[in-house]
Amino acid sequence: MPSRNEKLPAVVFEKDYSAEASAGNFDPLVTFFHNGEWMIINARAIRENYGRSHRNVFVGSALLANKPEIKKQRIYVGWNDSPYKGASKFCAEMRAIEIADKNGYTRREAIIVPGETDPEVIRSIIGVPSRILPPCEPCREILSDDTVVMSIGGKEDIYGAFTGRMLRRGGYLLGKLADVRRPSEDHFVQPPIFDLGKLNWAVAEEAYRDFTAELKGDSNLENELRFARAAIAVQVLNDPAYLLDAA
Repeated sequence: MPSRNEKLPAVVFEKDYSAEASAGNFDPLVTFFHNGEWMIINARAIRENYGRSHRNVFVGSALLANKPEIKKQRIYVGWNDSPYKGASKFCAEMRAIEIADKNGYTRREAIIVPGETDPEVIRSIIGVPSRILPPCEPCREILSDDTVVMSIGGKEDIYGAFTGRMLRRGGYLLGKLADVRRPSEDHFVQPPIFDLGKLNWAVAEEAYRDFTAELKGDSNLENELRFARAAIAVQVLNDPAYLLDAA
C-alpha cells in the first residue's frame, strides 16, 4: 500500500467480460460476490493509509464500476479528504466515483465503504448515534438507484447493506430498529447491523442466484430488483442470533 505522499494507482482490478456477454451469461454482480472480501481489504487499507480528516474520522471505499461499451469492469478505490477545519470535504465515495467517471466507467454497480463505528462520533457527524456511518446526503445523490452499498466498520467487523434507492428514501431497511429525527427535516432510520465475520460470500452468491432466477429481462425495474436482492443476499443469510445492537 502506498504512503500518503505516493501516487495511488487508479485501478486495482479489471475484468474483461466480453466472452461471457457474447454467450449471454454475464451477470455484473457475480464480480461483486467473487471479490467482496478483496474489496473490503483494499477499502480498509486505503482508509488506514490514505484518508485525511481534521476530526480523525477516516473513510475508504472500493467501487465496482462497469463500462458496458467495451465490456469491462473495474474496481476503483477512494478515501476521504478534509485536512483542516473549514476545508471542503471530499468523501471516499465521491473520489472513487469521480475517478471511475473520468475513465468512462459510469455504471456504479457496488461500493464498499469502511468508516467510523463509534456511535457518539457518528452522532457528531449525522446528528444521531449509529453503529455504522451511512453515506452523506451528497454521496447518496450520486449513487445509482440500484448500486449495492455496504457500509462496514473500518476495523470492527460489522456492516449493513442497502441500495442507492433505499438510502435516498431514508430506508436503511430490511429490519427497522429505530426511527430517530435529525435536527434537519431529513430523517434517519437506524439500520440492522450484521456481523461481517459471519458473512459467507459463496453462500450469499448462491442465495442471490436463487433470488434472481426469474429475472430474465433487461428492464430498469428488473435490474433494480436484481441489485436490491443482492443487497438482501449479503444480509439474510446471517443467523438472526448474530444481529447486533445498533443502538
